[in-house]
Formats: sequence, C-alpha cells, structure tokens
Amino acid sequence: MRTILLSCMLAVIFTPALLAQQFIPPAMPPGATGKGEAVDCEVVKVYSLADQGATYRAYAVKYKGSEVIATDTLATSNHKVGDKIKVIVARVEMPLPTGKHKGISFSIMPSLPALPKKP
Repeated sequence: MRTILLSCMLAVIFTPALLAQQFIPPAMPPGATGKGEAVDCEVVKVYSLADQGATYRAYAVKYKGSEVIATDTLATSNHKVGDKIKVIVARVEMPLPTGKHKGISFSIMPSLPALPKKP
C-alpha cells in the first residue's frame, strides 16, 4: 500500500516538471546560417501511408507558383486537398569545400495536443 502511495506522490510531483521541459533545437554546424518563416499554403495533393502501425504524411502545396512537398514528420495531421495549412520554409546556407551550399526545406507546423489548463 505504501509503495502505491509513494508512486502516486512521485508521479504528481514529477509530471508537471517533465511537461515544462523546454525543447532545445540542435545546433547548426560551424559556419552555417539559417532562417525560416511560416507561410499559409493550399494543399494540392496528400501523400500518406500506414505500414505495420507506423504512418507517413506529406502534402504537395503551392508555394510562390511552384508545387513543393511539405512533410509532416510526426504524421499527426489529417489535411485534405484544398485546405490551407501553415508551412515552415527553412533556408540554410552551409560552407562546403566546393563553395557555399544554399538549401530550402518545407515542413508543416506540428499539430500538438493541447496541454491541460492550469487551475
């Protein structure tokens, strides 16, 4: 009985602390620079797959007159063709032995579950 009570007490004490942990993104390589923006894009096509309990989700969206693929890394979204979604446009510039490389990537804003409200 004491073990159960102690377990419950520890869970009550440590759960808020674990939920409050701040996400720290990984550091950029030396000499690399990056910037990003969030833009609204229209979904043109949906790519999805479910395999052995795992899921994949990506969307073809219109961006500056071109069609690009915006990935949903966590596969938590469920958008349809015609929906407007927030897309993160990330630009990275990295020094390489052959010169500077400029890259661009597209991913959707993660839709995370809402945290419980504090009393």
